[in-house]
Amino acid sequence: MEELVNVLTEQGENTGKIMSKLETHKNGICHGISVVAIIDNDGKLLIQKRAKNKKTG
Repeated sequence: MEELVNVLTEQGENTGKIMSKLETHKNGICHGISVVAIIDNDGKLLIQKRAKNKKTG
């Protein structure tokens, strides 16, 4: 399934355009990301390990 992202300016402003994440990576186009940190009551951080074959661009 193709992942679609919002295209941003270099200043982080939304352009109103949507394109595939792979296309933005190939063409050096800015897009938003999300980051989530999960910390338990003992202060331990949950870390996700990605697959070696994950497509990034």
